[in-house]
Parts: sequence; structure tokens; C-alpha cells
Amino acid sequence: MNPDDDLIQLAITRGLVSSGDVAGARARLETKRGAKDSPSGLLEALQDEGTLTARQVAEFLASELDLAVMTGLADVHVPVETLQFVPRAHAVRHGLLPLAHDRWSLRIAIGDPFDIDGIDGLHHLTGLDVETTVAPVDELRAAIDRSYGHEVVAAAESSADEDRFAVDSAGADPDSAGEIEGNGAADAPIIALVQSIIQKAVLRGASDIH
Repeated sequence: MNPDDDLIQLAITRGLVSSGDVAGARARLETKRGAKDSPSGLLEALQDEGTLTARQVAEFLASELDLAVMTGLADVHVPVETLQFVPRAHAVRHGLLPLAHDRWSLRIAIGDPFDIDGIDGLHHLTGLDVETTVAPVDELRAAIDRSYGHEVVAAAESSADEDRFAVDSAGADPDSAGEIEGNGAADAPIIALVQSIIQKAVLRGASDIH
């Protein structure tokens, strides 16, 4: 059974699509199975064929979970410090975009709010509560490409490098510099782990680390 068959049945019940539309899309999906541009499921196939719009699907999925729908992503600017919480690969794989964050939560827009792996993965990755809104997948794809552009990624990496340099400079002991250099190969994994913990704490606004 296709993973979104239950949702397709609900869409039929609500009159968004007909049984004939679904049967035709299913048959065409089978003929494309394995192709590079093959849709991932029936909902995507119905969108590709124009039977459903991305906006209709977003509103339909959001209504099932009582979530808000977000549109107008073309006008949204995501701060670099928020993008740093979500690797581009995760954003692309799960069709989601981080929008804003504070010390305790991360707000995202996602095309499929039933993608538990994508949402729970962010919680485990960041340690933050994930607040979800639903957005049309076509707007999301464009927003992800724009937000994770080369200039933005470069700025994020530069910011991270500056944070690491500041931490290294503040904590370095001039008398032990030679010893650190000498043990660099052995200590590198530990140093990298400590720096990662410090960077995440800085991003979350922590004032101290215990």
C-alpha cells in the first residue's frame, strides 16, 4: 500500500479528487516507477498532473492536523543563525525550511506535516521543540534553494569560524601552546566536540555552560 493512501481516501471523501483521477494517477505513477523524475507518491503525482494544486494539498494536510498554512515564502528572509540549526541536506530531503528560533523552540514550514522522521530528526538534532506550519511544496522548494544559497552558506560558515576563533583565543594558554600543537592529532576529536557544544550553546543564547 502506498504510504499516502489513507490521505488520498480522505481527499476523495472531501471531494478534492475523484476515484478516476486517483486510478489514472496511480497507473501513470507505476509506469514511471524508478525514473529519475518519478513522483514520490500519489499526492505528488496528482500535483504534477495539475489535478491538485500545491496550495490545495497544503491546506488539506494542515486541516487534518489542525495546523496553520503559510504562504508567501518568496517574501520571507530567514536569518543565517536560524539556518545554521538545519543542514541543507535535511531541509531538502524532508522539504522543510526553518523560519525562526528562540532558546527553546524552532519554527519551521514543511510540505508534509506527517513526515515524523523529518520533524523528530530536527528535535534530536537541535534539542529544541519544533513548531510546525504547512506550506505549499513548490514555494518551499524555491525558498530552500534561495535561503541556502552559496552566499548564505558562506556567511554561516564564516560566522561559525569567528565563534570558534573567539573561543580559542579566550581560552588559550600561551605557555601551553607547544604542548597543544604536539598533541594535536590525539586531542583533535575532543577539541572539535567541545567547540561544537560551545557553538550550539551560543546559538541558543545560553549564558553559561555546565
